[in-house]
Amino acid sequence: MSREVLKGDAEAYLKLIDPRDPCFVAEQTYWANDLKKFPALAFEQKLEDIKADGPDAAVGKLTWTWKVKKGEGEPKERTVTFDARFTKADQGWRYAGEHWLRRESKESNNVLVLFQPGFEELADGICEVFPEVRAHVEEGFGIKVPRVQEVKLYASMKHLQAGICLSYTDGLGGWNEPGESIRQLVRKKQTGKESMTVLAHEFGHVCTFELGNKSNEMPWWVLEGVAELSSEHFAKSRERNDHQIRRMKEKGRLAEWKDLTTFGEVTGENYGKVYSQGHHMLGFISQSMGREKRVAWLRKMATGSTLDEATKSELGMSFAELDAKWRDSLLPLPEEPKKEEPKEAEKPVEQKK
Repeated sequence: MSREVLKGDAEAYLKLIDPRDPCFVAEQTYWANDLKKFPALAFEQKLEDIKADGPDAAVGKLTWTWKVKKGEGEPKERTVTFDARFTKADQGWRYAGEHWLRRESKESNNVLVLFQPGFEELADGICEVFPEVRAHVEEGFGIKVPRVQEVKLYASMKHLQAGICLSYTDGLGGWNEPGESIRQLVRKKQTGKESMTVLAHEFGHVCTFELGNKSNEMPWWVLEGVAELSSEHFAKSRERNDHQIRRMKEKGRLAEWKDLTTFGEVTGENYGKVYSQGHHMLGFISQSMGREKRVAWLRKMATGSTLDEATKSELGMSFAELDAKWRDSLLPLPEEPKKEEPKEAEKPVEQKK
């Protein structure tokens, strides 16, 4: 495994993993393909405390230490340790990822939660709340996702980052790519209810990817915008986001959509606008033209149409016209009434110490 990582040979690396879990295969494919873009300058693995886990499996404490070339400057050494699992097949031992505990929803075809020791109550809580999250988001897309949804819980940011790919360093609370599990950063004492916003956002991605095999090629602001729209019911974020966007327009701080389009190329100044502007635009389309048209617009892009082609086909105008309508809708917020100074007789008497 270490040799193929250092060579950046994704295909050879993927022959060394257990192929039986499709979510794990999808996650490892993303992980390995990232090495082609951002090569590992160093990668070492240390496996300790190995124990049998049934007749054809073993678990142990696995430590990765690595450096990846990404951007300018000297790459920093990073390290992470986690419980890993290996399985034995005719071809030899294969890496099977983290060694997880498991909880599954009692409702059929709903959720499987994979977690680390100490998060049993949270896993049970997610099993309880996920059916509500799932039903709400699926209704918004007008679809049913025909499989159990895997959710993996990570207790540390660096573990979650390293599980995505070795080059990943941005802060995040959740992650999902096509075919993958939902991955969520969690903390001790967190409840299932407190997880609902992130779960709804990430399940919004899951539903988006069901619309077509080109879904992940949509503009990044579209992908994050519809995920934010999917979670606004649980986050109670609609009014807050509306105020934020109107203030941004007043101050001339709205971004051009082209600057919010490509993951990995959006500047730090615009990073948050991918979510906030995308959220507001997706909500505008739903409110002004209806949910069905918004889903049809998404589906058109998910099956290969460009943003402008999908907008003309499903919304009856060019994207430039849609953008103009959206910006025109952002009326200034009413000024807050000024507080009148109390009359002299009404002023409070100063208390002496």
